[in-house]
Amino acid sequence: MGTRVWSAEQADITLDRSRDKFNLGISDLISEGKGVASGTPDTITSTIAGDLKFSSIFNLIEKGPLVRGRNQALEWKKLGSDVVASGLIKKSGEQLVIIARLTDTSSGKELLAVEKKGPPAQVRDLAHDVSNDIVKYFTGQKGIFTSKVVFSNNGTGRKELYISDYDGRNTKRLTNDNSIVILPRLSPDGKKIIFTSYISGNPDLYIINRDGTGRRKLSSKAGLNVSPSWAPDSQSFAVTLSMDGPPNIYIMDLAGNVKQRLTSNAGADTAPTFAPDGTQVAYTSDRAGAPHIYIQSLDGSGMRRITTASHCDSAAWSPDGQSIVYVKGGGRDHFDIYSIEVLTGVERRLTWGTGDSENPTWAPDGKTVLFASNRRGKYELFVMQADGTEQRSVFTNNGQSFTPHWSN
Repeated sequence: MGTRVWSAEQADITLDRSRDKFNLGISDLISEGKGVASGTPDTITSTIAGDLKFSSIFNLIEKGPLVRGRNQALEWKKLGSDVVASGLIKKSGEQLVIIARLTDTSSGKELLAVEKKGPPAQVRDLAHDVSNDIVKYFTGQKGIFTSKVVFSNNGTGRKELYISDYDGRNTKRLTNDNSIVILPRLSPDGKKIIFTSYISGNPDLYIINRDGTGRRKLSSKAGLNVSPSWAPDSQSFAVTLSMDGPPNIYIMDLAGNVKQRLTSNAGADTAPTFAPDGTQVAYTSDRAGAPHIYIQSLDGSGMRRITTASHCDSAAWSPDGQSIVYVKGGGRDHFDIYSIEVLTGVERRLTWGTGDSENPTWAPDGKTVLFASNRRGKYELFVMQADGTEQRSVFTNNGQSFTPHWSN
């Protein structure tokens, strides 16, 4: 796919997220020339609208005149829109071309114009790219709409590995093990997935390309080969191994070689998660008698416990490095998701005992958390804002879905 940005001027309007959302109009796209399949403009418009609604930073206004020029853009002001997104789609050879614009509805000034080009089969990806640029214009940070989610699902009767768009669309099954696949992790560069499969009877570790090709075994050491966590450079990972007795945490490379042992606990150390700068790892340990979340540097220094209540697990470090989400509960209580500030230890509860909520994972921009919950009777995937608000289901697959991971 190709991208071109040929104008981008900063708007005079400021977005105060603490006070309100931004009023953005979404005009239907105009089809120009021949060769554009029927329904394609609607697919693009609805995809962009869905993306921008998901971002939770816009009040979208979706019904208004087609924008063919300055006069139609000004009409959107009467509908309450401060800026209107519009554009056209056309065919160039075998490629689809989307030309999208942002226009100030008070002055008619063009604020942003981008061109996306790619094959018709990638029409939703082209639309997601447009959405990413719109979000970047208003926030300075690219959107997450081309990111992917991996998870396990038992819709076939056994747990298999799946990948989908961030919004649950374009779901694709990547394994046919007829066994148990758990804890997949998509690399930070979005190219490869590490996961555990019981296809050979032991919980062994595998790696596979994002498109389902190139699968190979990484680790089949005796005992556990589970809960991998990618290093930020996508060239190594932390993993729980029990080859020497109790489960402990090791660093491995992509050839399956153990490069370093991080912990040596007589109990169990599991579920590592890298800090975004790659210098520290958080993990679950029962060394204090019950599972807690600990942090330590890769050289073994600075080890400290950051949770106070027992039965904490499944830590995930935020992309900005400032906080960690994790699961707490068990016994008579439901499992719920909490966040904790790494420096201050200030804890916040994000879910509230409506079924069990487990395996939280951050969106690449750090603004949204995805997790598995059985609050509606079976395990499904839900999202919420980082503060626990706006919880909603986004994946409606057959069967039950578990252990999600979100990455680029």
